[in-house]
Amino acid sequence: MLKSERKFGIIDENKVFFNDVPESVDRVILNKSVRCPDRSAPLNWAVVYQNMSVVFDNLNIEICRDLGKLTGESNRPLLCELEDGGVANVELVLLVLRGHPLLELINDIIQHMVESGILTHIKKRDFHKEIQLSMSDAFAFDDTYTVFGIRHLQTAFYLLMLGYVLAVVCFMTEIMWHRCRSKSENQQVHFRVTYIST
Repeated sequence: MLKSERKFGIIDENKVFFNDVPESVDRVILNKSVRCPDRSAPLNWAVVYQNMSVVFDNLNIEICRDLGKLTGESNRPLLCELEDGGVANVELVLLVLRGHPLLELINDIIQHMVESGILTHIKKRDFHKEIQLSMSDAFAFDDTYTVFGIRHLQTAFYLLMLGYVLAVVCFMTEIMWHRCRSKSENQQVHFRVTYIST
């Protein structure tokens, strides 16, 4: 890849991962890099025009693959990935001084977040946002159709359930009203009978 004439599409956030050291691979990549305004720009250039190499993290590659941005009409891959897979892992860490009173608390919170699956939920939520954005950016044609599932009809089910609850409440109120009214009529008849007999 370094010997080819293709440029590397890199956003500003990813430039910090390359060391600007003379006679290094990182220096060659930085010299052949093209500044891109956002993450989608280099990917679009690589997919459509196939004249650029991109440096992308695995999460975004997975999202783009699931959205169908990396395959053509016949499910042919539009990009070639490195055979060995990822070349670097980026891990986010939180630095706390040794002996700090909050160290154990922070470790417990991180452990509970991993065990409870919150990180997986956040990943799925971001993926769902990407799907919504891609659906809003997509062009609508007359011959396209949309499959409605349970999630799409969830609001309608809630409204129907609310209608059933209101119907049951009205029915119970009517029964209670009828009973109270019949009791008061029976008491009035009883008072009339006792008044006449005296």
